[in-house]
Amino acid sequence: MQITIKKNKSLWLKLQAISKETMNFIENKSHLYFDYTTNKKRNVAHSAFLYIFFIKNLHC
Repeated sequence: MQITIKKNKSLWLKLQAISKETMNFIENKSHLYFDYTTNKKRNVAHSAFLYIFFIKNLHC
């Protein structure tokens, strides 16, 4: 049980790092077209990315 929790925590931390890096990349490339000036907009974009990321990986 503890091993599973540690593995899941490690995986979650990796996913958070990947999603943060990806969102930063998207924001840097699209700053002329999108305005991520509020936390609400950023959270929506972040949630959308995570949804797409998980759906894509579930179907592999």
